[in-house]
Amino acid sequence: MLPGRPELLDLAAMLADLGYGEAAVTDVCDLPLREAVRRFQADEGLISTGGLDDTTVAAIVDADARRRREELSTSR
Repeated sequence: MLPGRPELLDLAAMLADLGYGEAAVTDVCDLPLREAVRRFQADEGLISTGGLDDTTVAAIVDADARRRREELSTSR
């Protein structure tokens, strides 16, 4: 497990912000969330399992951080 691993609700919100969240953001690992994770994994070149393993969580966090940096740089 990653130190400071984000909660499921935070990961779902990050995926939604990255464009993978057609479903409501909840703290339940339901089918829509697993499908969003699968699509994200495929887009990032990861093994597409729909599971939130440490590699996938780190990739989501990194992608969200990149998105936030890009938003900041374009808003200046």
